This record gives sequence, C-alpha cells and structure tokens, in this order.
Amino acid sequence: MTNDEDDFTEADLAALQLAVDLSMADDSPDPGHTEQVRSFLAKRPWLEVSKFCAYHWQMRHLGCRPYHSPPCWIVTEEEADAILKEGPRAAHDGSGRDISNCASAWILKRMLRAGISPFHPDPLRALGEKP
Repeated sequence: MTNDEDDFTEADLAALQLAVDLSMADDSPDPGHTEQVRSFLAKRPWLEVSKFCAYHWQMRHLGCRPYHSPPCWIVTEEEADAILKEGPRAAHDGSGRDISNCASAWILKRMLRAGISPFHPDPLRALGEKP
C-alpha cells in the first residue's frame, strides 16, 4: 500500500481519522502518546501519522506482543492467507509461545469480510466482539 490518500477507501480514511482522534482525545489513557502524535502532526504527513496511530491502538486493543504485527500491517487478504499458510511458529526460547502473526491474520480476514477497514483502531469492537 502506498502513502497516497487516493489509494485508500473512504472507510480506511475514516478509520485512520478515528485512530488520530483517539490519540488526541483529552481523556487518552496515554498522554505521552498524545503529545507524540501532536508533535508528529506538526511535522509529518497526516497519512503517515494516522497509520502510526492505527498501529498504536491496534497493538493496545489486541494485546499484541512486540514481535506481532497488527492487522493494519498485514492489510490484504492475500498477505493474511500467506501468513496462515505458514501457520503458527513457536518461539526458540522453549516457551512454546506462538510468535506468528496468525491471530492478526484471522482478525484481518474477518474484518475484510465484514467490510471493516484494516486500519480500524479497535478491530474486535468493530467486529462486535467486545462492548
């Protein structure tokens, strides 16, 4: 996906704006993030900042670990299918932890089938799976 707003659907742009709005909210649970986004908006293109915000909120809402990619980094059904074809991968530290992106790929496929943008900041809420 490019950094040209013309390549994004109206739903994508609305989801990206929602991510920015959540980041800039007065009652944000992360005031440091709010200040960071405010600074970014003054210096960087809106699309770059909005994608950063979508990433932040998806990581937070989905509880992704640092080695996972959220749905907004997978974006297409083809990428999700490729991840799912590889299947789960166990961490090499013997913990048995799954370090694959299968969970995000499944969520993305469900989002796309439901007509939800891959950039929605709270995928499970958008899918109606949490209040």
